[in-house]
Amino acid sequence: MPSTQFKVDFLAKHDMVVFHFHDYWHARRPDGIATGMVRELGWEKNADPEESRVFRFQGVTLAALARDMESIVLGHVVSEQAGMKYCAEWLKPFVP
Repeated sequence: MPSTQFKVDFLAKHDMVVFHFHDYWHARRPDGIATGMVRELGWEKNADPEESRVFRFQGVTLAALARDMESIVLGHVVSEQAGMKYCAEWLKPFVP
């Protein structure tokens, strides 16, 4: 049995549905993924109030910031984990 059919049968048998929320979470303003990552990094205080994707680090040169971050390697999955964690917190009031 192909895996797609197995999944369809499993969902039907257990009276379940799948809702793909990830794209909505990105489309939200402000972007839910970016908001979660900013919270996880503790950068809220550095966010520009006019432009949510601009951060200002007073007294920190770009070279110093780069040195501090040089060991951080992000991939697509890792960079979005904090945003989906924030999504789970946001959903709690809606899903008992």
